[in-house]
Amino acid sequence: MQEGHVRAGLMFYGRPMFTYIRTEREHPVWISASDKRISSESSNEFNSKLSYIKMKCVPNKDIAGDKLNEQGEQRLFTTHATPTADSIMLNRGELAKDLLVKQVFNDAKEWLNRTFHGIGGKHLQSYWDEYCFRLNFGDGEGPLSERLARLCVTSF
Repeated sequence: MQEGHVRAGLMFYGRPMFTYIRTEREHPVWISASDKRISSESSNEFNSKLSYIKMKCVPNKDIAGDKLNEQGEQRLFTTHATPTADSIMLNRGELAKDLLVKQVFNDAKEWLNRTFHGIGGKHLQSYWDEYCFRLNFGDGEGPLSERLARLCVTSF
């Protein structure tokens, strides 16, 4: 579950360049980034520390045009963010200005296309999960395989 300041947006994987109308080959993806805002004791400024990225495929029933409908937005935030999280949904213009969320999605898309030469919708969520795992746990100590094994045997 994401906590802290969570900002999310809807992006589309597989959208042809310079196309603004949805096609059946593109897949909607909900991407969210959470950070913890740490206040400095000496001043009223906040420092943000990125803590977690999530990417989830969105079913067509949760989409209205190029946006999430209210039920989809509610479902995604209640499923993936803690109730105390400060959650905001970014519209298309705000998402374009949020360099972190936009850059993470572009990097993930580039990684998918470079490594696997594109992925269809059937297994797309598995690859988003792998990318997010590598991003979220890639800067820790020890090999990823050991950390994955520890996560698998840990009880929550």
